[in-house]
Amino acid sequence: MRRLRLLAITTTALTYFLIFVGGLVRVSGAGLGCPDWPRCFGRWIPPTRLDQLPPEFDPSTFNITLAWIEYVNRLVGVVVGLFILALAIVVVIYYRRHKRLLTPAILALILVAIQGWQGSIVVAMGLDPAVVNIHLYTALIIAGFLVYLTQQTFYLDPERNDERHTRYSPGLANTLVVLFLVVMVQVILGSQVRAGFEFLMQTLRFVGNLSVMELIGPGVSIHMWVGVLVLLLGGILIYQLRYTSESVSTLMAVSATLVVILMVGQVILGFSLMRVGLPPIMQLYHLWMGSILMGTVLVMITALQHNKELKSGS
Repeated sequence: MRRLRLLAITTTALTYFLIFVGGLVRVSGAGLGCPDWPRCFGRWIPPTRLDQLPPEFDPSTFNITLAWIEYVNRLVGVVVGLFILALAIVVVIYYRRHKRLLTPAILALILVAIQGWQGSIVVAMGLDPAVVNIHLYTALIIAGFLVYLTQQTFYLDPERNDERHTRYSPGLANTLVVLFLVVMVQVILGSQVRAGFEFLMQTLRFVGNLSVMELIGPGVSIHMWVGVLVLLLGGILIYQLRYTSESVSTLMAVSATLVVILMVGQVILGFSLMRVGLPPIMQLYHLWMGSILMGTVLVMITALQHNKELKSGS
């Protein structure tokens, strides 16, 4: 189980790194840095000079920085795919009787194959914002399955039962589920705002970032107020863990602390984006922190469910 756990942790970490790299591709405008797929300018390794371009490609479309950013994204994607494949193989061979390992491993493998196909569609459709968003959502679902699988490798170890003596607040489950759903809605809203921003920037090239934000419409305001709701739910979560729960496990305490840090960071980034007009590096961290926040809340939901099962003896 220890080797499986290490493989699961590594695969999950690489997946979140891939989400970061994918965000970097988007904010840098490198999505078409390689105009073909799966090769890059007809080569398995991108060109480093104009004279290396095949004759069928327009030299004006070549930007070495953007090409290599996109190429690294594809490489990381391949590595993640191979790790998920290895994880699924190990689970099927040695742990197929454990449905809580087998199901997420198989689903993650299926989705990562779909994700690879989606990558070709993203390039073929010229970075259509809706297609790019679907690509993001698929990555988040894969990450969720891997987070769940990784956590189960700890719970299936009989030596790890630090949830047994914990007493959680009766309303904690509802708070966590609502928080997860609201964070998910917030990430979707944020991606839609980003898609609208990209469309208007392409259409109205002479308009500044802040002016474009005003043209997007009510989506920006809704996104902001949902962020405030997330922060309020975080406050309720901390109150329930601190004042109406007993012997909170280390995992729950650390996860709750990380949730608060991510929430505060998201609020700061969100208001900063509104004030200074969506600097690319801030967009990148805003998205990535949102994906980590979703995963952390999922960890807490799974931990709470595990606690209930221990109490019921199942």
